Amino acid sequence: MRKLLHILLPLCLLTACQGGSGERKKTLGKTVSQPYELLLVADKSWMSTAQGRQLLTILNERIPGLNQPEANFRITNINETAFDGTFKYYASILTIKTGKDIDKPELLIARNPYARQQLMLTLQAPDEADIVEYAELHSQQIMELLVENELEREEAVLNSKHSGKMLTAVKRMFGYQIHAPEDVNNLKEGRNFIWGTSDGRLNELNVCVYSLPITTSLTPDALVAARDSVMAINILGNRDGQHMATDPEGIIVKERKLNGHVITEMRGLWAMENDMMGGPFVSFFYPDSTSRRTLVAEGFVYKPNKNKRNLIRELEAALRTFSAWN
Repeated sequence: MRKLLHILLPLCLLTACQGGSGERKKTLGKTVSQPYELLLVADKSWMSTAQGRQLLTILNERIPGLNQPEANFRITNINETAFDGTFKYYASILTIKTGKDIDKPELLIARNPYARQQLMLTLQAPDEADIVEYAELHSQQIMELLVENELEREEAVLNSKHSGKMLTAVKRMFGYQIHAPEDVNNLKEGRNFIWGTSDGRLNELNVCVYSLPITTSLTPDALVAARDSVMAINILGNRDGQHMATDPEGIIVKERKLNGHVITEMRGLWAMENDMMGGPFVSFFYPDSTSRRTLVAEGFVYKPNKNKRNLIRELEAALRTFSAWN
């Protein structure tokens, strides 16, 4: 049996850390990659071997809660000798290094080595077998680091450019704020409920904010029932008997920390009762004990027969901006 792999996660590399001198900060450029592009710096000939293909399978992990399989990232593979020029300005970079001079498998983390809002991971080990074994054991950690960096990039865009209509409506009704995508401007309001849709992308993006009693249980069944009770009233189809409902199969519920608070996240699929419409959604449940309510910020996508990864991630980034109005 192979030796137990040791995890080493230094906060940054010696000279590639965020927060250097003021002069260093000013010289950092902008990232050039599209959202959810991963630059994999690894020997291309090795990547075509069985071990290399195994590593690609690990890195091509599918996003949970979508109605069609999509990987977290679109991967571009280059040799280390090609890592120069534009490639150095990708936002998400994973470098694979092996060598007898490397004592043990490690994951090194560098933030902003060449550009702002950049994450560069270096997975190094004595040999290729150790690389694959480490990646298998820590695939979730590696993917979370990469996805988190991309969500932070999305948040930065939304913080500077967002829907003023949605921001104003949420502030007025709930005393909270949210930075929804800029084109989420078609609003519908109900009792303790706001629904905004994008006017420039054929209603592909949808953001909802609503409240539930603080006594609402946070178990999966209770959250689905609570969501359905709200959507059955507020999101209706064109004919009688048509309303939004939650597909109970494949629902994923977990607790997470966000902006210093513990919230509950639910993701899965929605469908329109008695119709053919449907797609993915993600909901964040924020307990607000002061006003004895649970506030829900939710995003859902409608884009039939098309990829939805970037859209659902854009909405997830928007939900992360939800907070009490200062």
